Formats: sequence, structure tokens, C-alpha cells
Amino acid sequence: MKSALRSFPASRGAFSLSAALMLLALFPVCSMQATGQTTLRLAVSPTSFVLRASQTQQFKATLTGTGNTAVTWSLNPKVGTITAAGLYTAPASISALQNVSVIATSAANSSVRATATASLQPTVSVAVNPTSATLRASQTQQFKATVTGTSNLAVTWSRNPVVGTITSAGLYTAPASISSSQSVNVIATSAADTTKTASAAVSLQPTVSIAVSPTSATLRASQTQQFKATVTGTSNATVTWSLNPFVGTITSVGLYTAPASISSSQSVNVIATSAADSRKTATAVVSLQPTVTVAVSPTAPRSGLRRPSSSKPP
Repeated sequence: MKSALRSFPASRGAFSLSAALMLLALFPVCSMQATGQTTLRLAVSPTSFVLRASQTQQFKATLTGTGNTAVTWSLNPKVGTITAAGLYTAPASISALQNVSVIATSAANSSVRATATASLQPTVSVAVNPTSATLRASQTQQFKATVTGTSNLAVTWSRNPVVGTITSAGLYTAPASISSSQSVNVIATSAADTTKTASAAVSLQPTVSIAVSPTSATLRASQTQQFKATVTGTSNATVTWSLNPFVGTITSVGLYTAPASISSSQSVNVIATSAADSRKTATAVVSLQPTVTVAVSPTAPRSGLRRPSSSKPP
């Protein structure tokens, strides 16, 4: 500073002294602005998140300590995409769990960075087995849901329309009364990803009834009787015929034939079973009677006996 003071002319002594004092006051301020540095702070929100295939997440970068708040976005590894505005999109297919770093870098100072972590989860899929079932009043069907792409295998069960009931374990029960045919979708929804569902179709059929005519018959050896079954409550009118006990024979069209020999009276049940609902049967009773035989004894005149004369007396 002495050399600086000596640079002023002596004739301006008073002025030079005051000028020197002003310079001394200004020098420290100029030095701080020239050499001092302001700390830049950069933060990204959210700092972590979980995404599945094709899902998106908007990021926000907050930069303080500079008037230039611009940032550039990048990924490590380069899985998925991110826009200049910080919108991240997960890849369309994720086969295994993986993490991706979403990085914001200050445009004012590239050494200033902030990072968020994206946890990419495989795509969840749900399957229901069986995929279809046909039920009648009060019948049940157990459904099973298989969930892949997540460790959370839980599902919630529902039905559409709300006909019948289903338990949390997937056991569906048809209503106690079904007046007409209708379909119900049984739906399993993933607890890990509620956008993932699978369904099975339940066909509800009216109660089947069956009748046999005639309801009874009496037969002797080798005689036959044609039976007819009438089925209602289903479009499937097919029946199967059976006997109890297995005495005689019956054809697939209901023609019963008594056995060739019947030694004593007995009854046989002729049973028609609905092919649409094997729980539905109807029965006719066949009474089998032994063959009646008539014997004349003796069958010829005894020897030594004279036949009465047919001649008239004189």
C-alpha cells in the first residue's frame, strides 16, 4: 500500500490520503467476490420407486446456489427411457428384478449430481384353473389362481354378475335355485398389481328333472317292456339305463327284456340317469313272475282199463 500512496502527487496530499483510505476499504470486498465459491445443492424427488413394464414416473430436480437451474437426465444402466423433463418410462418387458439409477446432472456444474433408484419388477401375470365349469343349483367348483412375476402370490376373488358365492380361497358355490341358464365370470385379481386379472366362466344350468314311463310293469320269462325317459331343465335329454339287481337286460334306448327263466317272483328296478346331471335319476319297477305251467295227470289211460262203450243200448 505504501507504493500506492507514493504514486499520488505531493501537491494533492489531502486528496491522496482520503483516496488511499477508500481503496483500503474496497480491496477486501473485491477479493471475496473474485475468489469465493457458492455451494450448489441438487436434489431429486422421489428418491426411489417401483415400476412394472411400461409404467412411468415423473422426476423433479431442485438445484440451489445458482441461477442456472437446468439439469440433464441420464440412466445407469440404460434401461427404459427418460425425457429432458425427467419423465421416466420402464421398458415394455421386464423379465427379472433389476435396479436403474436415474441421474440428474447440473448444467452449471457437471460434477454436481443427484440420483434416484428405480426398482423394476417383472410383469405380473395371473391364470385361473379350471377356465370353465358347468354347475347346477348348490353345486360347487374349486378354482385355483397361479400368479407369476412377483413374490406376492395373493389374489382377491370376485364374480360378475354377483350370482352365487365365492370364498377367499376360490371355492365357488352356485345359487340354491337356478330358473334359467346363465353365465358368471369368476375373477382373480393380483394383490401385487390390481391391473392384472384372470377369469373363469361358470355356466349355471337350471335344475334337471327326469321321469320314466311306465312306472311299473309285470313280466314273465323273456317278455319285454319299452321304457321312456323324459328330461327337463336341460337341452341334453340323454339318459343312461341301468338295472338293480342285474336281472334281465336293458338296451341304451330303454328296452327291457326279462330273463329266459324265472324261478320265483322278484322285483327289478329300471333306472334312468340324466347325462346332464348324474345326480338326477328316475326309476320304474318291473315285477318278474314265474312262468305258469299246467299239467294234466295222467296224460294216457292205464293199461287194463276199458273205455266206456259209445254204442247205444239195444
